[in-house]
Amino acid sequence: MTDVKELQKKSLRSWCGEGAFICEWFICGFFPAQVRNAEPPPNLFDKKISDNWRKDWLSDWGGVEGIVGGLPKPCAEQGGKSPAEIEWMHVECSEYSPVLSLQSARRASPALDSVLDRTNPGDMQWYALALVECDSDCELEMNFSVWDGSIVHLNGKEVFEEHSWHHVLIDMEKIRLPMKKGVNTLLFKNERDGLVARLSPATGWSADWKAPVALGLEDAKSSPEISGDWQIRRCSLASKPSHSFNGGSESEFLAWKQSFREIYRKIIGKTFDSIPGGKTLTRTLGETKTAWGVRRLVEISGGPFGEKIPAFILVPDDSIRNGKTILLVHGHGMTWRIVAGERPRPPVRAAQIGPDTDNYAELLAMQGFLTATFCLRGFEERGDLKSRTHLCSRYDAEARMLGFSLIGLHIHDIHCMADALCEIPGVNPSKIGISGLSGGATMTCYAAAYDDRFAAAASFCGVFSMLDKIFDGGCGMQNLLGLYEYGDMDDVLAMIAPRPLLIAQGRYDACFNIPRTRSIFEGARRAYSSLGKTAMIEFKVTDLGHQYEPKLAGDFFRKHP
Repeated sequence: MTDVKELQKKSLRSWCGEGAFICEWFICGFFPAQVRNAEPPPNLFDKKISDNWRKDWLSDWGGVEGIVGGLPKPCAEQGGKSPAEIEWMHVECSEYSPVLSLQSARRASPALDSVLDRTNPGDMQWYALALVECDSDCELEMNFSVWDGSIVHLNGKEVFEEHSWHHVLIDMEKIRLPMKKGVNTLLFKNERDGLVARLSPATGWSADWKAPVALGLEDAKSSPEISGDWQIRRCSLASKPSHSFNGGSESEFLAWKQSFREIYRKIIGKTFDSIPGGKTLTRTLGETKTAWGVRRLVEISGGPFGEKIPAFILVPDDSIRNGKTILLVHGHGMTWRIVAGERPRPPVRAAQIGPDTDNYAELLAMQGFLTATFCLRGFEERGDLKSRTHLCSRYDAEARMLGFSLIGLHIHDIHCMADALCEIPGVNPSKIGISGLSGGATMTCYAAAYDDRFAAAASFCGVFSMLDKIFDGGCGMQNLLGLYEYGDMDDVLAMIAPRPLLIAQGRYDACFNIPRTRSIFEGARRAYSSLGKTAMIEFKVTDLGHQYEPKLAGDFFRKHP
C-alpha cells in the first residue's frame, strides 16, 4: 500500500445545511458490466441484471477484501497487468456539488476524458475508494446513493449491496459503519455515473462531535484551468445576490416585496398582457362525460395576434363539486392531455414509483375541484418550432430579442387561463389556486410571485437554486436569466407571502433533491415569519419519485384559502 502519510487531510464538506459529505475519491476502471437488456424498459427500482456484477476486478491489488489501510499499490508494483484503463486516479467533487460525477470530473482530467470517450456509459463498471481517518473507534451513519446501486466494502468487508435502475438520489440509503481508529477504506463498486455519500455520528449530532477527515492529494483539480464555462461557474460561486430578503419585521418585508417585485418583473420582461387584444374568449370544441363529471376541450383566445391556447376544463358533478378551482401547469415529462386524463401516459415510468398520478388534473376533479390545464408553448400542438436545440431555450432566446421571455409568455397564458376560469358560472375568483409538477411547479412559483391573483400555490418537485442551473443546465422554462444577480428562488417564493404555499419534494426524485428544496423553503419561510404567517407555508417530503401527489394537493387546497 502507498504510505498514507503522503496524502493530505481534508475536511468533509457541508452542503445545503447538510454534512459531512465525502468529496475526495480515488477511482479505478473501466470494466465491462455486460448489462442484460430489460424488456419492457425498466421502471424506477426495477432489478438490474449485469453478468459481471459480482466479478472482482481488483485481483491485482489483492481483491476487494485486500484493500485495507490505505491506497492500493499500482498494478506494476504488484507484478501484474490490470485490465483497468484508469488505475486509482484521484478526483475531487466540484466546488459546488458533493456528488461525484464522472462527467463533471472528466472536464478537469484529459486522461479520464479520453478513456470515457472510448467507454460505453451504459455498460461500464468502476470503483470509487474513499480514505476516511477517525481519531478513535466509533460507529458512524452513512447516507449515500450510487447510480443503479453499489457493492460497498468497509475495510475489506462487504457491508452493503443494492442493484436496481435509478439515478443518484441524495440520502437514498442509510447504513451504520463500525469505524476503527486511523485510516478506514470505503470501497464502492459502481455502474454508470455518479455517487454521493455523507457521514454523521450514529448517536446523533452534538457540539463536541469531532468529524473524521478524508485523505486526498493536494494538487487535485475539480475544474479545468483553461475553460469558458468553468470561469462563469467560479464567478457564480463568488457572487451573492444583491437584493435577497434579510429583514425581520412586517414593514421591512412589505417594503422589500414591493421593490423586489419591480426588479422581478423587469427581469421577466414584457408580457402580452400589456398589449391590447380584446377580452379573453373561450370556445368549446367538445365534451366528454365521465363518471366524475365533464371533461371539456376548449380554445382560449385573448392575445394580440390571434393566438389560441388549447386547454381542458374539468367540471365535477354538482354532487361532489367543492366550490374551489385549481389551474394545473404541466411539465416536460407529461403533456397537457395526460394531465387532463384524456390520454394515458406511455408505459415507461422510469422516474416514478407506485400508482400513476400523471393525470392529476383529473384526479383532483374526482375530489370535487374544478380544474383546468393547457398546452404550454413549445409542447405538442404549440411545438411548431423545429430545432435541434432545446425548444424551451430556443423560444426564450427568440422572446428575449423582443424584450420578452419564455417565462413571461407562459405567465401571460396562465393569466388568460385564469381570466377564462373566472367566466365559468360558480367559479369564485378569490378561490383559484395554481399548482404543477416539475417545470410546471417552477412556473407555478413564478406565476404566483408575479402578482396576487392566485389564492394559493402548490409546487411538486420543481424548486431549486439558480446556482443549480448554472452548474447543471436547465431550460428556458425554468432558468430566469438575470435573477441571481438580485435574488434566488427563495426570494421568488417569498413574494407569494402571506398566501398559502406548499412545497413538496419526492424522496426518490432524481431531478430535484430534498436538501436543496429544504434550504430554499427555509429562506422563504423567513419572509412568512416576518408576517407572523409561518403556518401558511408548508414543506412536505413524499415517498415518491418525480411525481405529483393528488391527495396531498387536495388536502392543501381544501384548507386554503
